[in-house]
Amino acid sequence: MNPNKLLAAGIPVGSAKAIAGDIGTGLTAAGSTAADAYAIAHDVNVFGTVASSTGAILPANVPAGTAVIIQNGGANALTVYPHDGGTVNGGASESLDTTTASEFRRVSSSAWIAILGA
Repeated sequence: MNPNKLLAAGIPVGSAKAIAGDIGTGLTAAGSTAADAYAIAHDVNVFGTVASSTGAILPANVPAGTAVIIQNGGANALTVYPHDGGTVNGGASESLDTTTASEFRRVSSSAWIAILGA
């Protein structure tokens, strides 16, 4: 949903962002484990820098049904970890190839599914 259309309709900025979601760009992957990976904080996350063996961790404090989109624009694969105690597609992490965008959707208190892009 385009937040500009919501703003043009007279919806306040904060409400428009809550409805349309927020975007983080130019993000840098971090760490080599879930414990020190970059903490996802946006609805749409565009990584510009991904060093070898670095990653990002999905948020723990979101309800089932939440979608997080991640795009890897870096030079290396991006490891995406679930929140502590969770799984992604039944495993401990998911690898996102370069120039790939994927949707991660929380389906329960401990599970995420990843719809991987090409």
